[in-house]
Amino acid sequence: MRMKEPNIHKCRLAAVSLGVCVLLAGCILSPGKGEKKPEPPGPPEVTFLSISNGDTVRTRDLTVTWKGNSSAKSYRFTLDGVSTAWFDSTSMSLTDLTEGDHDIAVQARNDSLVSDPVTAHFTVDAVHGAGIRFTPSTVSTTSTVILLIEDARGLMAAHIEIACADSSARMREFIPSAAFTAAGYLLFTEQRDQYRIILDIGFTGLRDGFSGSLEVGSFLVSPLKSGGLIAVDPNASLFRDTRNIPMTFERFETVRIER
Repeated sequence: MRMKEPNIHKCRLAAVSLGVCVLLAGCILSPGKGEKKPEPPGPPEVTFLSISNGDTVRTRDLTVTWKGNSSAKSYRFTLDGVSTAWFDSTSMSLTDLTEGDHDIAVQARNDSLVSDPVTAHFTVDAVHGAGIRFTPSTVSTTSTVILLIEDARGLMAAHIEIACADSSARMREFIPSAAFTAAGYLLFTEQRDQYRIILDIGFTGLRDGFSGSLEVGSFLVSPLKSGGLIAVDPNASLFRDTRNIPMTFERFETVRIER
């Protein structure tokens, strides 16, 4: 009986097919290298601040901008120790800044972390010539208004009358500032009616008089109608130097009433 020889071609084909299946199975079943897992985000950080330490700005209205890294979700802005709530903007508009030195700080945060503050100390030098200024410059509700002497040069005495000539707001309770009383300067106040405050100021003890800017004090303003002004009465006010000679003040700024 003759044995049939095995079909060599069929055996070879089966072997090749088996090898291909094994290779395919190996590709499917073997764990691949896969993509590299992304690193967790770092802590929030403020990476840029538009104002630098030691800057001098020539305006009382200033917009400060900043940037945060990819982890920063919200920010907090602090000016002279007073902080805002957290918000998502990267800018803050500052208006009616007083003359002199200021400190700002910006912090970033995400859901669980708060960054260290990025800080800057800057100086506002926007005054050109001696003047009187109020802050805020606009009042719509009962508010405290601050009176400032700015850029004085050798001022020894002043008689200042603050008037609301159109009766658009009442004024009361003038209080000297802590800086004024700490320096030992003289200040006498009088109020003949609710629309006029009279101040007599003396810088005794200063042989060369007072030079620079100073917060004199504050008073309450209660608006009665819109569109009026509170201002220094230039005809009733007088400034004198160390020789008792009248001085010229170039600027008398106002408080606008918007009820």
